[in-house]
Amino acid sequence: MDNRFTISVVVILFVFIASAVAIEAPKISKDSLKIGWNHDGLSRLNLTQTAFDNWAQGGENNFSWRVDVNIKCIYEKENVNLANAAGLSFGKIKVSSQESRKTVDEIRFQSVFTRKISKYLNPYIAVIAETQLAKGYDYSKPAKEPISDIIDPAYFTQSMGIGYAPKPVFKTRFGAALKETITDKYNKYADDPKTARIEKNKFEVGVESVTNVQKKVNSLVSTSSEMRLFSDLKGYRKVDVRWDNLLTMQIAKFINVNFNFKVYYDRDVDVKRQITQSLAIGLSYDFI
Repeated sequence: MDNRFTISVVVILFVFIASAVAIEAPKISKDSLKIGWNHDGLSRLNLTQTAFDNWAQGGENNFSWRVDVNIKCIYEKENVNLANAAGLSFGKIKVSSQESRKTVDEIRFQSVFTRKISKYLNPYIAVIAETQLAKGYDYSKPAKEPISDIIDPAYFTQSMGIGYAPKPVFKTRFGAALKETITDKYNKYADDPKTARIEKNKFEVGVESVTNVQKKVNSLVSTSSEMRLFSDLKGYRKVDVRWDNLLTMQIAKFINVNFNFKVYYDRDVDVKRQITQSLAIGLSYDFI
């Protein structure tokens, strides 16, 4: 295990422990929000390690880890709601003498301002930002090829429209949107192959829909699903899709099982849909 990999583990452990000792604040109510600021936070750490010594059936030593930190800060008043959410997911795996490789790398931020004028339908303004922490590689070739880096690419979406929330567990919104893709060295995410020059930035005007469902099955099991759709109105095959699903089962006070399933489609990046799924058992701490 190289020193950089060990240092990375120590840093992530420090982040996990630091979040666990964060100052206390009132938790977000599941059914209604209190007037003023409401805070909620959850951190998860998953570790997997396997070692072999003279094992006749074969196998390779491996060690993997993943950390997830999610924070919500919501400001509630009689006629306005400001919902801020931030998330970090990062993990690596090391197999035998190979260098460590990323398994997940995401930074997410979302802020939605809603003006409450009726019980169910209300206008909103939203901002979403997404990027990553570390360089990514394509290992399918004999020599690994770098394909992304920190804040390269970065995605920003601004939208405004009407939101619909008939129940606390279900909410959706639809409106006009501007999507920006910003790159530095890895221009394939923003470049238009139809033009002679290489673009580092891409701006798309269209419409966006975001639907979120959160359900607490019982005191130990909860599910969440969010589907985001963006269209530049140039054809149905150009609709960008991001569908994120999470099933969490609490099997002890600080131990949980998480199953995450994501579907991603952006024809400008790949003509085929992208899928990732993970099943993990690890530590969790509700720190706010």
